[in-house]
Amino acid sequence: MSRRHRSSSCAVGLGTRALVLGVLVAGVAGGGGPVAWAQADPPGCTRTAQGTGERIECTEGVPAGITLRGTDGDDEIVITGRDGADTPRYGERGGVGNAGTVDSGEGVDTITITGGTGGNALDYTLEDGDRPADFRGGNGGHGNTGSIITGGGTTTVTITGGRGRDTAFEGGRGGQGGDGWAATNATLSTTGTLNMTITGGDGGNGGPVDTSTTLGGGGDGGDGIAANSRLTVTGSSPVGATLTALGGNGGDGATLGERVRPGGVGGSGAAQVSQTTMTPNNDVVIAGAGTPGSPAPSTIREFSLIGARVDARDGDDSVITMDRTQSSTVVCGRGNNDTYLYETDPASRRGCETVGRQ
Repeated sequence: MSRRHRSSSCAVGLGTRALVLGVLVAGVAGGGGPVAWAQADPPGCTRTAQGTGERIECTEGVPAGITLRGTDGDDEIVITGRDGADTPRYGERGGVGNAGTVDSGEGVDTITITGGTGGNALDYTLEDGDRPADFRGGNGGHGNTGSIITGGGTTTVTITGGRGRDTAFEGGRGGQGGDGWAATNATLSTTGTLNMTITGGDGGNGGPVDTSTTLGGGGDGGDGIAANSRLTVTGSSPVGATLTALGGNGGDGATLGERVRPGGVGGSGAAQVSQTTMTPNNDVVIAGAGTPGSPAPSTIREFSLIGARVDARDGDDSVITMDRTQSSTVVCGRGNNDTYLYETDPASRRGCETVGRQ
């Protein structure tokens, strides 16, 4: 079953690369030449010429301490974390998409980063020969825990948490979706036009049922911006940046006749004690919750912002929350034409000239 995130009733328009080997190569003909850096890509990465730039694809993520560099042409960079291993009883968590640094260079670039899918739960029996009832699909890997650098062109960045694995055993719970941005000390730096979407991974579905007496619940959706994380957008973008932060969808629970196990809850756009700080120009921030799985869980936890802070800084900014908020703060900054629009339960706000229901 396919579900989409809740849509906003308002539209916003904007004018808007193993170990890294840094080898210094110096030309010797004619008394010396330009200095360049020759650099090996991480394992699992391939490059293909494409237009004025390259398509750079990495299927094992970018490890911590490693930098993946694009060209100064128009690049397409696609990074996926490794899938979690299939292990007895509980599937392994998927790998992180980017744990190092991605530098796209100049040009009109696209960067797509996705956490790995959780591993499958393999069959397992206890010492007495019984099969446990707590099988669980692996959780999805986080999309990004590292830094991202973009150049002076227009860059589109899409970060998504890995999907939680469905459970193949009766009564097993689906894995949770990975969070989109889960970095605590990393930045996203830009000198151009930046359009960024960060989404939590979808939860896996609960175990199938034939005659089982135990039903498997759906995994929860990941958060767009994880709890206790920091997303700081820095640089001199002339027009500001656009950020859309969305929670992942909850996985579906199992059903048997009239008996049901609830689906997972949808993730939040930005979760507890997270802090998002934008550029000092004209920014747009849109936050929305994921959709709960089916049957709907009894606990509603779908929030645009929950215990989160969004600091738009200076400039004429727009902050839009598509779903309800709780214990959160929106700081519009020192612009003279800042707007905060909300669906329900507005956040505490500071410096917003226009505030209202969208």
